Amino acid sequence: MDDTTEKTIQECLEPIGYKFIKKIGEGSYANVYSTKYTKDGVTIPMACKILRTEKVGGDEHAMKFITRELNITLNTYHPDIIHTFSVFQRSAIFMIFMRNAEYGNVTNFLIKHGPVKEKVARFWTRQTASALMYLHELDLVHRDMKCDNLLITVNHNVKVADFGFARFTLDMNGKNCKCTTYCGSIPYTAPEILKGVPYDGKPTDVWSLGCILFVMLNKKLPFKSNNNYTKLYQEQQSRKYVWVEKALEVTSKECVEIMSKLLDPSPRNRITCEEFLNSAWVKMDPRLAKTTDAEKQALENAYVRRSEIKPYKMIKINPDTKNQLKILSQDNKQWTSAKELQQVMVNTFDEEIKPPPKPDDTKSGDSEPKVEDPKAAKNQRSPQRTA
Repeated sequence: MDDTTEKTIQECLEPIGYKFIKKIGEGSYANVYSTKYTKDGVTIPMACKILRTEKVGGDEHAMKFITRELNITLNTYHPDIIHTFSVFQRSAIFMIFMRNAEYGNVTNFLIKHGPVKEKVARFWTRQTASALMYLHELDLVHRDMKCDNLLITVNHNVKVADFGFARFTLDMNGKNCKCTTYCGSIPYTAPEILKGVPYDGKPTDVWSLGCILFVMLNKKLPFKSNNNYTKLYQEQQSRKYVWVEKALEVTSKECVEIMSKLLDPSPRNRITCEEFLNSAWVKMDPRLAKTTDAEKQALENAYVRRSEIKPYKMIKINPDTKNQLKILSQDNKQWTSAKELQQVMVNTFDEEIKPPPKPDDTKSGDSEPKVEDPKAAKNQRSPQRTA
C-alpha cells in the first residue's frame, strides 16, 4: 500500500479496534500486514491480507480468482485451516483479518531449523490432509499447496492458508468439471497439470501433499528440473525423486511407501486424503489415528453445507467507488466476550492430543545436510493459462 492508502484504511479501522503494525508480505495485488485488534481492553495479534482490486484493472480473469478467494475464505471453517476473523471492504480494497501465525510458514521454519524428524512430518502432514479432505468434501480444491502456504501457530500446529488459486470442482449446473487453469508453484505441481490438459483438481492437491512431506524430511525439493517443464514431467513419470541419504537412513519403510503413493504419477492410482489419513504410516502415532471432535464437527458441517457452498451461490464482489466501510463478515462465530475471542484466536483447535514438537525434535540428525534451499523456488509458478 502507498502511504496515503495505508493512512486512509487505518483511519477507517482504528475506531473499531484495528491497528496496522508492519508489512510482512507483498504480492502483485495483495499485501499482508501484522495487525492488532483491541476489544473490551483486550488486544489480540492478527494478520491482515489486503486485496487491491483496482490493481487488477479490467482483468476479469484475475478478478475471478479474487472473488473465489473471498467467498471461500468467508465459507470455510476447519481446525486445520487458518481462522478468518473479519472481512471488510472499502471501495476497491478488501481486508481479510485472520489468525496470526506466530512461527511463520513451514518453508522459513525449515530454513531456520533444518529438516524435521519423521514424527513431526507425520504430525504436520496429517493436519494438512485433514484440511484438504474437508475442502474436497465441499467440492473445493486448493491448487497451490506448498510449504509456504502452511502456517505454524504458537503451539506448533500447521494451518492451511492462501486460497488465491482455489476453485470449485462443480460447474454452475452442479456437475463435476475438470480444471482448465494451469496454476500453482512448479516444484509442487502434479504431472497432469504440466501435461497441459484439463485435470481433476483433488488428486493434484494430494500430489502437492507428497511434495510437502518430501521437503519436510529432506529440506530439498523432490525433483531437480524445476525450470524445465519437459524434463520435470519426465522425472515425475519416472519417479526420479532423490532422498538425502542421511534423511533416508532415519525414515521408516512405511513413510517411504506412503510417499510413493502420494507421488504416484497416475492421478487415478494416487491415494486420496482419506486413504492417507487411514494409512499405516499415520497410525504409527496412535494419537493421530483418531479424528478430533473439532475435525468431526467440521466434516459434519461440510456434509450439511455442500448444497449451500456452490459456485452459483457465491457472493458477487463489486469493487464500488464509494468510500464507506462495508462489513462482509465481522466477529466470526460471534464470540460472547473479548476474553473468549482471545482464547479462540490464540489456541483454537490446538488439541492436547496434538502436542507441539520440542525444539530438539525439529532436526532430523545431529548434523544438518547441506542441501538446496526450498525457498529458492518460491517464485517459480506454473504458467497461468486457460484452456
